[in-house]
Amino acid sequence: KKLHRGNIVEVDGVFHGDTPSDSQATWGPTETRESQSTPRYSRIRVSRQQYESIVTPPAAGIDQTQRIEAWNSSEAPEDRPCSPELRDIEVRLQQQKKKQLKGARKKPKIDPVVVDVARRMVSLGKRSKDSREALLDEVAPDSSMCRQIMTYFDIHDAMDMAVELVEWKTSRGDWKDPKEATVLWTKVMKMQSKRPCHAGCALKTYDTMKKYGISRDIVSFNTAIAAAATCGKWKRVEAIRTEMDNAGIQADMYTYSSLLGGCKATGNWKQARRWFTEMEESAGVVPNVFHYTTLMTTLQRGGVWEESIKVFRKMEAAGVKPDVISYNAAITACAKGEDWEQAWAIFSAMRRDGIDPSTISYNALLSACERCGQVDRALEVFENMKKRGVECNQVTYNTLISVCGKSGRFETTMKINQDMRDSGIREDAFTLAGLLSACGKAGEWKKALSFIQEFKESGIMPNIVVYNQLISILGDNLEWRRAVAAWKSMEDEGIAPDIVTYGAMLSTFEKAGKWRETLDLYDALIDTDMEPNIYIYSSVLNACEKGRQWDRATTLFKAMMERGDQQLPMNSIAVLARKAMYASPGVLSAMPDPLVSAAKTVVESGRAARSYFSSIKK
Repeated sequence: KKLHRGNIVEVDGVFHGDTPSDSQATWGPTETRESQSTPRYSRIRVSRQQYESIVTPPAAGIDQTQRIEAWNSSEAPEDRPCSPELRDIEVRLQQQKKKQLKGARKKPKIDPVVVDVARRMVSLGKRSKDSREALLDEVAPDSSMCRQIMTYFDIHDAMDMAVELVEWKTSRGDWKDPKEATVLWTKVMKMQSKRPCHAGCALKTYDTMKKYGISRDIVSFNTAIAAAATCGKWKRVEAIRTEMDNAGIQADMYTYSSLLGGCKATGNWKQARRWFTEMEESAGVVPNVFHYTTLMTTLQRGGVWEESIKVFRKMEAAGVKPDVISYNAAITACAKGEDWEQAWAIFSAMRRDGIDPSTISYNALLSACERCGQVDRALEVFENMKKRGVECNQVTYNTLISVCGKSGRFETTMKINQDMRDSGIREDAFTLAGLLSACGKAGEWKKALSFIQEFKESGIMPNIVVYNQLISILGDNLEWRRAVAAWKSMEDEGIAPDIVTYGAMLSTFEKAGKWRETLDLYDALIDTDMEPNIYIYSSVLNACEKGRQWDRATTLFKAMMERGDQQLPMNSIAVLARKAMYASPGVLSAMPDPLVSAAKTVVESGRAARSYFSSIKK
């Protein structure tokens, strides 16, 4: 009965229900044409099996009449007999009726005069300001008409026209209510602030409001704060908030949304925490899921990922139901903190709460696995994405390629890269960096060079990270000439070497036994503003020792010790051994090679010992 009333049900081509004509319909057991007066119809198609499961008795001994009587005699809807098929059909019927009601809503009538005035103003162009003012003087639009014209300007991205219109209206001063001026100027600010490129103009509009002495309400202040946050002007955000307090206007939930958004844009996580605490202590303002999520994102971007997780737990304790964005922020925070187990737990909790993970959710979990080197877990996540039909994008594949490459899964990396290409997803420099990581672990320096050439031909140019990886790979395989060629190619493309590039190249020369080239490159590094690190000192010292350049090695060793680098403690065996070696450079120069080799063995033993004790400490 519930299925038939007001609906058209098509069962294998036969109509059942309240159809427009009696010739098309077969009425239900208790329905008559006269009893139906519903003017709007819904149509749904079902199979004969579904229909019979609804209208036929569910058990022997209960005929159709008894089932209808049982339905009619039930007072509560939940007590009425209903099959799962009927529930599904009812949901679909309700969705169709909502669409019909939405489509039946009358669209607001557009005043042709408004459209004509707006079009004429736009057609006059920016240089005909006098003509536009004459047109406005002729039409003399009131505040309501000005708002409609501004809506037209908003649709057609004519921000300058909107400002000109509200300035004209302000110059005339014929406001029926002072609040009309506030509404119009605030509308201009809203139009500008929702476009990032015009956010600065919104602040100028706010300053113009103060210049004309136009009162500002809570919406005006909130819009100005949001515009300043979009521009990343934190001092301006604080100034507007101070003006708001001086005006005696109490902040609401939208104010705090704008303030927290400004903290997120500027990376000021400490101030974000203070604003959030103030919001919690203020009366009448309760933090919602947006406030919690914004604070979580700000904290994890600021490097305090533990605080971000605490906010997430606090949100749950406060009874605020997290949404998919909140869960994504929590998983991303765990990824930043390299805590893949907690990221996995939060991801599982999201599934238990009935929230379907998005592509961003899966990518955040993949990032956590990648940072922690959990390659098997990452592959499990990837297979789960494909099984559930979740879209895999460029970030998904790049993260997978990176974790597999770093873990030495060369063949798996190549398969994922091929799957990426087969899926039509464009590769980028991050893809190339992940592929080079796999090549480096597998010692495939020729494959690395072929990838560089292939990506260049496809229009994807290597960045500084890729070149640093390539030089390291070539150095590990003693291909120092090719590493020099890669360095020159990088400079020809306008990429300046960084400290990592110098370290990779110095290590390449040192491994190849090219101590002269090592010292020349080290001297070039000293001429720059970059400071050598412990790895660079180590490479240069090894090169000096191989070339028996003891005087230079002694000077470098003293410079290294003066730095007091924490990575090389004073009491380490390697440092003590080198102190003994460099105490008398002249003696070292006169020593035969076997004795020098023995001394170097002590140094190498010290390195091994330090590495061993470091692993025990960890």
